[in-house]
Amino acid sequence: MAVAIINGNETWAKGFGYASLPSTPVTPHTLFWAGSTTKSHTAAALSLLVDNSSDYSSVGWTTPMSQLLREDFVLSDDWATAHVTVEDALSHRTGYPRHDLSIGAGGTRGVVRSLRHLPMSAEPRTTFQYNNLMWAAAGYLVSALSGSGLGEFFHRHLWGPMGMEKTFLGDWDPLFGSSGLELADGYWWVNSTGSYVRQPPGFTSVAVRADEGGGAVVSNVLDYAKYLRVMMAEAGPVSKAGHRELKNPRSFHDFHQDMFVGPVTYGLGWMSGVFEGHQVFYHTGTVTPFVTFMVMVPSKSYGLVVMANSYSHVRELVTYRILYDLFGVEESRRRDFESK
Repeated sequence: MAVAIINGNETWAKGFGYASLPSTPVTPHTLFWAGSTTKSHTAAALSLLVDNSSDYSSVGWTTPMSQLLREDFVLSDDWATAHVTVEDALSHRTGYPRHDLSIGAGGTRGVVRSLRHLPMSAEPRTTFQYNNLMWAAAGYLVSALSGSGLGEFFHRHLWGPMGMEKTFLGDWDPLFGSSGLELADGYWWVNSTGSYVRQPPGFTSVAVRADEGGGAVVSNVLDYAKYLRVMMAEAGPVSKAGHRELKNPRSFHDFHQDMFVGPVTYGLGWMSGVFEGHQVFYHTGTVTPFVTFMVMVPSKSYGLVVMANSYSHVRELVTYRILYDLFGVEESRRRDFESK
């Protein structure tokens, strides 16, 4: 596990445990699969297209996806096909349930085109249903409109300007091999043997290759600290209007409800809740067995990211403990998450 904490102008980062058994340690430079925290990057990329009206005049948050991907974005309901917008797709309110098992061979375009064969379980904009396929479509949209690969777009327009030189779109990213950094191995805990088993090499890569826009980022806690600083400061390359749109709530959900006061919402790649009177923006990431939790509290200039290479709820326990410590919450007021 690696952890980075932002407190004002200071950043602290440290690695714990092993990147590869039996003896390769985790450091702040160790790379991890960042899972669904990728979604905020894809949304930020789309915000650049929305803001660039001279080159992408047809692109807006309320533009129907089918107008932008005419042949590919066809849903199982005619009304939904005609009306589901970019922001609907990015806020999990399209009416589609999870359908994760439909992400497989055929590439990202194949995933998008499979939507016409998958059933909806609700009317669009009536309920929150987490759906990764829509984020595959969002990443595909960036590529189709820009004429470049999604990773290339990220490097050129997002990560480069942010100084994120150790962040990649998958281990297939052309720049990944020259990074000189180690990608942690993934491990599963086996109760029957009381030991960890290494995940077969390449397994995670295969699992997310077709969903680049939803879960394929590889990075480390140092680069994610840079990312959180940009997001908290509402700095470039994303415009001020773009930052507001990314955080503006579109849906209600119940993820991590027990940690926050009042409703928990979903914007465009960012979840939000109120903690100790301050608005918190966050997102988790899971590409089993890799897990990530990133959090920012702009009003306090607090940020933190936890990345680990074995699936467990330690991700949440560490994140919540750090939040409690940053806010100076007395022990008597802290919720006992460890016993749950």
